[in-house]
This record gives sequence, structure tokens and C-alpha cells, in this order.
Amino acid sequence: MISLPLSTGNFLDFVKILTKVLTATKIVSVMKLLTRQTEYAVTALLELALAEKGCYLSCAELSRRRAIPAAFLRAVMWKLAAAGIVESKEGKTGGVRLAVCADTLSLRDVALACQGRADDCCLFSKKLCACSPVCILKKHVSEIRAVLLEKLAAVKIGSLARELKTKGGK
Repeated sequence: MISLPLSTGNFLDFVKILTKVLTATKIVSVMKLLTRQTEYAVTALLELALAEKGCYLSCAELSRRRAIPAAFLRAVMWKLAAAGIVESKEGKTGGVRLAVCADTLSLRDVALACQGRADDCCLFSKKLCACSPVCILKKHVSEIRAVLLEKLAAVKIGSLARELKTKGGK
């Protein structure tokens, strides 16, 4: 098992830096650990976690506050609702709100809701790999994926929201 000495505070920065380094050095040009959909989901969930408890926010309002394309955000919210992470309410006072406690909601939960498990997908080609049965990288990539999911499970939306609020990032 691979061990990374990272705190939850700098893990997302590490993932972004790692992706940039791998892309810049041409080691892998398409490796994407967290998708744009997951990034937008986390951003919107942080806004919902900072909102008044039980308050519904419209997708239009979330989109405006966090500069997320509205149509894209609606698709993300649909996936989060299907996973039981948010609940929605129609009408003038409707919108979305957290369906679970932000302190128990992890980045792993969000990534799995948005990206799925993708156990048979290659991190390098973003699709099912035809070489999967004989791939010499599969074991190593599986270990990396396991470490990533473990680290993501340790990062909670509630703690990120509190950190964001104390840094004045609301």
C-alpha cells in the first residue's frame, strides 16, 4: 500500500499540483483524478453547508454565487439528489439543500456520486481499458485509487466549509 504524508488541508492542492505536473511533463496528458463535475459539486455543497440550516437555495442562486454554469450545475445537483446527498423542492421557495449532515459528508461520497466507482476505467484514457486483463499498471493504479479514496473519505464538507468561513472565503 502506498502511504502519502498529507493532511486533509492540503490534499486537494496536492491532487491539483500532481495533475498539473503530470500533464506538464507529458507523463500523462489526460489523467484526471477529480472531474469538473466533482469540483462544481464540492463548490456548491460548500455553499449549501454555509447556508442557514434547512434553507433551500435555487440552482440559479448557487450558480450566481459560485460562478458555475447553471445548466451544468442542474445536472450535478441531479446526480447528488440521486445519491441522497441533496434534496430538492420545487416552486418559488424551492431549490436544493443538504440531505445529510455536512460533517459526515466526505469528498469520497461526492466523487463517487459524480464520477462513479470507475474500477475498470483506466486513469490514463478515461474509458474502459481493452488491455485491462493484461495491464501491468492495473495493480499500481488500483493502489493509487485506493489511497485517493481513503484520503478523500477523510475530508468532510463540514470542516471545509468552516475553514472557508474562517478564511473569509464565503
